[in-house]
Amino acid sequence: MGSLFSLDDQLAQYKAYHLNPTNVLIHIICIPQIFFTSFIIVSYINFPQTEIKLSTIGAILYSTYYIFLSPKMGLLSLPFIVITYLSALYLEINYSMFRVLFYAISVNLGAWGFQFVGHFVFEKNSPAVFDDLVQPLVLAPYFVLFELVFMLGYMNKSWRKGLMKRGNC
Repeated sequence: MGSLFSLDDQLAQYKAYHLNPTNVLIHIICIPQIFFTSFIIVSYINFPQTEIKLSTIGAILYSTYYIFLSPKMGLLSLPFIVITYLSALYLEINYSMFRVLFYAISVNLGAWGFQFVGHFVFEKNSPAVFDDLVQPLVLAPYFVLFELVFMLGYMNKSWRKGLMKRGNC
């Protein structure tokens, strides 16, 4: 697993499970949906005897952890996290709980289903979530950002090659 606080270790582990371009594309599409719908679902959970929502704690923890791993990339992820958090709160406050949760859970499960197809059909391996629950759930949204910046040519090729090598890819 490597160190949970080492960006290189976490990226290498992630990349080891995501080599097929079709699977990577599926993740780029589905992970933001899972992230957003998860925030919607947990926005309905308050800590006992407080107004503090689980989604608030989640947004703070995701932001802090991502900035800790890489200040530049963490700050780049911050607008996405804030917009996700605020949008989830907006839906929770302004619309029927049943309707919002129905759609959120439906989209969440559908996106998970597509990711499993990506792994089993295109990647020909099981998803990382079967081996380690924390890494995929906490870091997957961050890795989508990395995939996008890699596609745009950000970060040098030798660094990316090193990650592939360390991940036994």
